[in-house]
Amino acid sequence: MFDKFDPLAAKQATDTEVAMNAVKREIRNILESYFGWYDPFCELIQNSLDSLEEQISNEDEDYEPQLRIRINLKEQTVSVADNGTGLDTEKYEKFLATSYSFKKGNTRGKKGDGATY
Repeated sequence: MFDKFDPLAAKQATDTEVAMNAVKREIRNILESYFGWYDPFCELIQNSLDSLEEQISNEDEDYEPQLRIRINLKEQTVSVADNGTGLDTEKYEKFLATSYSFKKGNTRGKKGDGATY
């Protein structure tokens, strides 16, 4: 006779081999789903645009949306910054989790893979 086993709970228990293998497979699948050189730009810009539009919907008459993209060829870095809604502590702690998204409604992306990528 088998003990009761919930496969979904097994994935959530981070100290098990099953959970670790599931997370590794999920991350590998995410990375393999991106293949273009432009994908990092798309992810960063799309998240900024969604944040700006969410802030616009807050109906602050003095708000002026700003999106800044900086490409430094010498340092080989890309920076995307905006003055959108930002992340509170709860969202910040969750945004690196694979396949977790707190976006709602008509946004550009909802998979929750951008930060993992």
